[in-house]
Order: sequence, then C-alpha cells, then structure tokens
Amino acid sequence: MSVYDDLNEWKLDAADYEEEALSEAERREWTQRVGSRLPGGLQSTGGVRQRGRNRKAKGLMSAAAVLLLAGAAWTYSPQALAEMPWVAGLIENFGSTSGGEAADYSSYKTQIGQTAENEYGKLTLNEVLFDTDRLLISATFEPTAQADFDYRTFLSAAVAIDGRDDLQLTTGTQSIEEKDGTYTIYGEVNLSELPNDGPMNLSIIYDEIRHGQTWLSDSSIIEPKRPWTFDIQASAGELVADTQTIELERSMKLATGEEIRVEKAIVSPVSTLLYYRVLNESEFANPETPRMTAFLLQDEHGTEIPFIEAGSREASGRSGEAWHYARYATIDPAAHAYTLTPYQHFDGEPHAVGESFALEK
Repeated sequence: MSVYDDLNEWKLDAADYEEEALSEAERREWTQRVGSRLPGGLQSTGGVRQRGRNRKAKGLMSAAAVLLLAGAAWTYSPQALAEMPWVAGLIENFGSTSGGEAADYSSYKTQIGQTAENEYGKLTLNEVLFDTDRLLISATFEPTAQADFDYRTFLSAAVAIDGRDDLQLTTGTQSIEEKDGTYTIYGEVNLSELPNDGPMNLSIIYDEIRHGQTWLSDSSIIEPKRPWTFDIQASAGELVADTQTIELERSMKLATGEEIRVEKAIVSPVSTLLYYRVLNESEFANPETPRMTAFLLQDEHGTEIPFIEAGSREASGRSGEAWHYARYATIDPAAHAYTLTPYQHFDGEPHAVGESFALEK
C-alpha cells in the first residue's frame, strides 16, 4: 500500500492542530503552492496568478492536495501544516537544500509513495530530486521496537542508476522524529555524474541501520535480512533546463599560501555549486597546516547566502590536483550581483584570506 492510499483512509482530527487563520498573503502563497501540484496548474481566480510555465502533469491529484483544497490550508497556520506528515517530509525542508518555507521544488522532484517493510519497520519512499551532482531523498520510517530507533539512528541509501552502481561517491542521512512517532529520513547521495537528463531507472536500497551519536561517529550496524528496496524512475530534465553555468576561471594566491583556481559556479533552482582547485595541494597534505575554509558568498547588500557544505573529489581524468567544491543555497544572478571571498574560520568567525571578486562571467 502506498502513502497516498494511507492518506485516503486517514481521518483528520482538526483538534490536533492549532487553529490560526492565515493572513491574506499566506493564503495566496498556499493557493499557489497547492496549484503547482495539480495537473495543469491552477487557473487565475480571486487574485491568484496563473502559473507562467506549463509543466507536464504527473499522475492524479494526491490525497494530500485534496485535503489542502478541502480547507486545511485555509484553516491552519503554516506551522501546523508543517507538522503534518506529508508536509514535514518534503525535500524543501531538508537542511542540505536550505530551501525552507519559501521554496517549492514541485516542478523538479518526483513523488513516489512506495512502501517496503521488514522486521525492523515500514519505510515509505516519499520523493526524490536530482540536483546538479546529487540525489536528494525523502522517506518516512515507522520503526518496530526491534529497530530501537531514535534521532541518532541512521538509514543510508545505496543507489544505482540505469544499472550502474559506480556513480555514488558519498552518502549522508538525517533522521527527524515526528509527533506521531514516525521518522522523516532525509538522504543525500553525491554522484560522480548524471548519466543523462532524461528518465533514469533508479534502484534505491537501504540495507543497514546504524546506531551512533552522529553519522561519522563510532556506531553499531544492523543489516536486515530483507533490505528496504525501491525500483523507481526519475528525471533531471526540468532542473537541467533551469540550471546555468558561470565560467569564472580566476586564479589567486591566498594569505594561507594556497594557490587556487576558481573554475565555475553551477546555479540550479535548488543550490549553487562552486568548483575550485588548489594548485599546490601537495604542500598542504598535513591536516594541521592552516588553509582556506571556504568562500563567503554575498549579494550586493552584504547579505550572506547560506553555506551548505564543502568537500573535495579526485581529479580522475582531469589535469591538475583534486577538485574542491562548496555548496550554497540557490541564487538569482539575473536579479542580484554576488561576490565571493575566500576565508579561513578561526576565533569563532570567518577571516578573509584573499580578495573578493564578482561571481560573473
């Protein structure tokens, strides 16, 4: 049974949620968000603007959308809505997107609703989203007592795309306990490449339960005899079409002694990905050697764009040293001017170690 079948049978008790009327602005926002999830969009009525870009309808209207139209969106506050299972588990709420309430990735993600079950619990794959070089996953887990599950317990995904299991580089996961005792399981799978931007066949397997204080800490691992397995299809086509690459090709020497070359920024509707190389990487092999932390990304008003993560990848098949990357929330280069400043973090705050430069071609 899928999550949508469960929703159709779910009896909503309004007494469980805070009764707070939406403001007119919030009402318009939720009308637009619900409309974006309906086949063909929402026609202009009552001051709500028609969607400017038609998207191909994917499937029938979900029970969640029906409930929203039936009055929940108009009666309860956004905070109360965020506590409902299908809203709390949206990819937009995952920390690795920095999306939050203002974000809407419905045009780019694929809703799934498949459920797999074993002796440790029931896992429902809610939705997936390709973003530049990674796959983002949202799932809901209903653990049994045997799982001994809490927010410090993790389910990580192994992903194969079109039969290839060599594309996955790293994986991260987050477990968030919901009020009904279930857990939202977010996953981020970094990929070496996307095979194509058309429909892709994905095999997503959860084959271990990891108990520990953090994902990287010492932990005990349980391997279920019957892993949770999902075979689905998803596409990156819409996101790729709305993604732009800004070639930077800027070289500079930092106060740390590092010689870096900032190659490019890839701006998608979900995130901003900056690629750079450290040309004298071998001189900084000792982890105790001070080096640049990342870049500050700011707009023309000095507002800092949220930093998400940073890392490095081997430069297989490329000249030069390892490639480094820094990921930020998405930006709008057409509407704002942005600058990048290399910095080193110490004494509790960032300190510039190089000149600021414009994020432009």
